[in-house]
Amino acid sequence: MDIDSALLALSQVAVGLIGFSSVLVALSGAPGTWSALDSFRIRGMLANSICLLLLSLVPFLLSFLGVEDQLVWRCSAGLVAVFLIIGMVINLRAYLSLSDSHRAAVRPPFVWTIYFVGSLVLIAESAAALGFLGPSEGAYFVGLFFLLTLASYLIVRFLFARPNR
Repeated sequence: MDIDSALLALSQVAVGLIGFSSVLVALSGAPGTWSALDSFRIRGMLANSICLLLLSLVPFLLSFLGVEDQLVWRCSAGLVAVFLIIGMVINLRAYLSLSDSHRAAVRPPFVWTIYFVGSLVLIAESAAALGFLGPSEGAYFVGLFFLLTLASYLIVRFLFARPNR
């Protein structure tokens, strides 16, 4: 499979997710009327989709800057790791600030499963970035796939699991 084509396909899917999320946001009314749970989910949908878009284009940028191929993939995996750790910390703080009823609506076992899988992906990305896990491009794609899966999951949950309806 051609890596460039796969990255471009992922970036196109990310643009689609951003667009669909934006439509959901527009149909959800004014931001001042959103519940804390809706705000939490909307931030998650958009943040994961935008990160997926940006991270899927990073190898092109690095290649255009003349970075050696193997280093391109290691740097890309490292950036996925950085985005994951920052996103996980921000998301955990937001999750813990939700009321008990909103946390229950998010389904804590799902949340902790996502954090567990995210931690495994973070370890793989870090190991690939440091050269301990190869091929680096494989680990990098695992990170992108995780972001894609998470963004899709959040959109589905936003659509079909809203307790305030």
